[in-house]
Amino acid sequence: MPRQTRTLQDFIDVLEDDNWFLRYDKFAPVRELHEIVFDILEINDDKKRPSISAIQKEFAGVRARALWRFFGYRRVLHWPGSIVKGTCSHRRPVSHMRHDHRPNQCRSTRSMILVVVSLTAGLLVSCQPATDDTVSLHLLEWNGYQDPHYYPEYVAKYGRAPTYTLFSEVEDAMQRMRIGLQVDLVHLCPSQMAEARASGLIKPLDIDRIPRWGDISPNLLELPDVRMDGKYWLVPWEWGYSTVAYNPEVIDVENATYDIFIDPRFKGKTALNSQVTVNLLIAGIIGGWADPLDPTNAEMEAAPEIFTKMFENARFIWTSSTQLEQAWAGGEVGISYVFGSGTRRMKKEGLPIVVVEPLMPWTCGLSLSANGAGSEDQAYDYINAMLDPASGVALFNVYGYGHGNANTVDRIDPDRIIGTGIDDPVGTFERGVVSKALPPAKKARLFQLWYEAQAGLD
Repeated sequence: MPRQTRTLQDFIDVLEDDNWFLRYDKFAPVRELHEIVFDILEINDDKKRPSISAIQKEFAGVRARALWRFFGYRRVLHWPGSIVKGTCSHRRPVSHMRHDHRPNQCRSTRSMILVVVSLTAGLLVSCQPATDDTVSLHLLEWNGYQDPHYYPEYVAKYGRAPTYTLFSEVEDAMQRMRIGLQVDLVHLCPSQMAEARASGLIKPLDIDRIPRWGDISPNLLELPDVRMDGKYWLVPWEWGYSTVAYNPEVIDVENATYDIFIDPRFKGKTALNSQVTVNLLIAGIIGGWADPLDPTNAEMEAAPEIFTKMFENARFIWTSSTQLEQAWAGGEVGISYVFGSGTRRMKKEGLPIVVVEPLMPWTCGLSLSANGAGSEDQAYDYINAMLDPASGVALFNVYGYGHGNANTVDRIDPDRIIGTGIDDPVGTFERGVVSKALPPAKKARLFQLWYEAQAGLD
């Protein structure tokens, strides 16, 4: 039965309705989404519809997620305060870190979020150069990695950069590919390889077409799912580690472990990252799961209690490290997951921070899309250009990350490397819990339990 009122809140309520997923289990851009919701509300009179501008304003602050496969309800993120719409700029980003590449071509500024829940249709930003007959290459790329300093050989050969569609969450990228976005290369991580392969999104690499393949650090090629069934599916380009950390001026603790996230003494002093898989890993370590990324049924039964305690202690959920670092500097929070590059930058800026073991090492890189319509020769030329040590030096200069090419570290001042771990990839990975893909059924169940715990606090 159609609702009796036709307000913007009705529109939002539909997204929160459990039945939404059952009726529209697909990705939908905002421009299409409002029409779908109007259909659900059975609103045929334009005068009774919320304005499209009002709807778009609601979504302007939404951190896009396309996780519709894993749970049966939708919750919308509301940002307090004003929302500043994005503007285009060719300035380089001020702050870069994994999964948080501040836009340098399409930038938006958002106010700090308080405890929020964010799940709705994913949006991707497309920043495309003018067409050129000599360039036939389209990448689906993390925002921030499109800088030509990372592929000077490609630009020298073809005269310009390729076309990019930019994203900030990997689930958004994969969902866009599922509904037909044609790209030639996509920037993924090993934990997505099995799913991307099973979904027919990527195809195996011909490593003979990558002259610098032999220069890649061997331990990166040995990580789970980089190689499957005797074929390589990912070219490791960047690697690093994230951490759990605390501010000793805010948090008084000795021999800290991940349990600080649920310690009632620190209620209101923790911050959670918006990436659910990160929080699942943290919870698994807190729970003492034998394999934090492959829990037993008994371990999953105990997970909701850990999730609830994590939410109860959290002051807010952050999507941008700028949000975290501002709150950290102000003493509002003192415990969080922190990107490795952020850890080093915070120390450099004089912010007190102590890293808690184990580390969370990771690598990501380029995969060949299965539906690419561009030049495969250019795709391989681009991959090889990204493996140039000059690319790795630029990567280190901006992010402080390690490079896939083992020879890159020899091009960097040794004094700048001290404490970063990039001169010892084997040792750095051995110090931590390496990210890998959750078994699909367990991932679905854990995502559901996570969002149920979050919803239970509303």
